[in-house]
Amino acid sequence: MDAKMYSRVNKRFEAELEQAHYQDDVNLLAIGTFGFADSGIAKIEEIALVPLNQTWLPFESLGEKELLDTLTMQNRSFIKCLRYNLSPKSPIANVLLTDTNPPTAFYLINDQTEDSYITEAKELIASSEFTSILVNVDRDVVDIPPPENKPLLGYNNHTDTAVNS
Repeated sequence: MDAKMYSRVNKRFEAELEQAHYQDDVNLLAIGTFGFADSGIAKIEEIALVPLNQTWLPFESLGEKELLDTLTMQNRSFIKCLRYNLSPKSPIANVLLTDTNPPTAFYLINDQTEDSYITEAKELIASSEFTSILVNVDRDVVDIPPPENKPLLGYNNHTDTAVNS
């Protein structure tokens, strides 16, 4: 990686780099395009860093990471919705629980979320066929509905092994 690319990566992915540096359970996945310079040396042409939790699920915020960690620990069935090339200003469900009937969509916001994003999220929720929950992770505790026809797993803090609740 040349100095110019290194500088751009550090500026663009400052938050992701800090999360990976200060939190042991955060990994970074680098995705990009690679090529060869005229000299034959491999070089990075474009790169993106994706933060992943300890089970290698991508997340957009620490609130979302916490929800994913909880759902994984409880052995829940869910879909992690991915933004791909959608703008960060376009709301999407962060997670869709598939072990509830109907499925439950979680839309996570925080105190810095713009009003227009919240309005659009509420419009999505109003037209959704799923049960949908809008949660401000800075103010509210995420209330996760229990699974249907599936025992909820609890964890023994002393041994970190699963036990039936």
